[in-house]
Parts: sequence; C-alpha cells; structure tokens
Amino acid sequence: MLSLQLSAAVRRMVELALQAHGLSLAQFHLLGALKSTGGVLSTGDIARIMLRAGQTVTGLVDRLEAQGLVARQPDQRDRRKANVRITEAGELRLTQCLPTANSLAESIVSPLTDQELRDLEAKMRKLLANAWQKLAAADERAPDMRRGR
Repeated sequence: MLSLQLSAAVRRMVELALQAHGLSLAQFHLLGALKSTGGVLSTGDIARIMLRAGQTVTGLVDRLEAQGLVARQPDQRDRRKANVRITEAGELRLTQCLPTANSLAESIVSPLTDQELRDLEAKMRKLLANAWQKLAAADERAPDMRRGR
C-alpha cells in the first residue's frame, strides 16, 4: 500500500509541475518514449511501452498532434497502420520539461544519502524485473482467459 501511496503522490507532483509546460504525465511519457527509441514508433509499440490500451494511446497522440508535438506517418509495410514521429517542436518541449522533471526527482529523493539511493535503486530494479516477468506471464495467459480456458 505504501508503494501505491508514494506512486500516487509522485505522479500528482509531476502532473502539477508539467502543467506549466502544457503536458500531462502521459504525454510527457509518450514524448520520452519516442525520443529514447529513435523518434518513431507504432501506436502498438507505444501502448506496450506505456502499458496503456490502444485507444488511450490514440487519444494521447491526437492531443499531441494538435499541439504539433508529434506527427502520424503511414507505415511503409502496412498502409492500414500509422507510425508516430516526434517533431522538432516535440523534442523542444521535451527538452524544456526535463529540467523540471529532474529538479522534482532530486527534491523527492533529497532526504536519502547517496548510499541509500544506490540501495534503493538496486532494490527497485529487482522489483521492476520481477514485475515485468509477472506481467509477461499474465499477458501470455490473457488470451486463454478471454476464450474461457
């Protein structure tokens, strides 16, 4: 329960800080995902990275596209699909947000010593790896569960 409370508090702090830049946390995450993976992703890849439903990603892309921060481009192999590309304006907005996000992160962890931070990071990596493993197993079972097996 404590981890959920911490997550909710941090998420709310980040949301408030990003409002000054005209982005939600999810929009910031989407831009970051695009930038960190080369600038172009399919909506399906974005959904997998962000652990979001496809229709949620479509809405996020719509709002970012309206601001000129991303652009859709047809997939060369499958014309029914569209890829999402971060624009120069999107890269600039992301760059402008990073000092805010970094400063906020530093302020949140400031009560911890350097050693405590290293220990926490190691434990969080271990927990994250375990969570990803369990999520992958659950995703593998999901199609069977939908068919009633």
